[in-house]
Amino acid sequence: VTPAWFASRMHALGPFLADGPSPPVAVAVSGGGDSLCLVWLARHWRPTLLALVVDHVLRADSAPEPRWTVECLCQMGLTARLITLTDLPYGPGISARARQARYAPLAQACQDAGCGPAAGPPGR
Repeated sequence: VTPAWFASRMHALGPFLADGPSPPVAVAVSGGGDSLCLVWLARHWRPTLLALVVDHVLRADSAPEPRWTVECLCQMGLTARLITLTDLPYGPGISARARQARYAPLAQACQDAGCGPAAGPPGR
């Protein structure tokens, strides 16, 4: 996948506002290899991005991972924000609950940055 191919796919999904003084496009980034690669491609498609990283605080020692991701994003020249969830208890169905718990804070971060109205969780 090249940046040009990615940009052509994104163009087909548009329309998007022109890049520049308009609000940024927000991208949620997990910190995994596929997520970092995707945001790298998106950076070539759209220079004005806002990268959002969520720390679910599910492990006492997890804080360095999302901070490292934010650092990587900043080194790519992106604006990155860390969202820390504080009230997600560990237990059964944690993956689904973590997914649900991050939608509202991600939508709020988009609204705070002027990325447009939040449409709620993506359909699957």
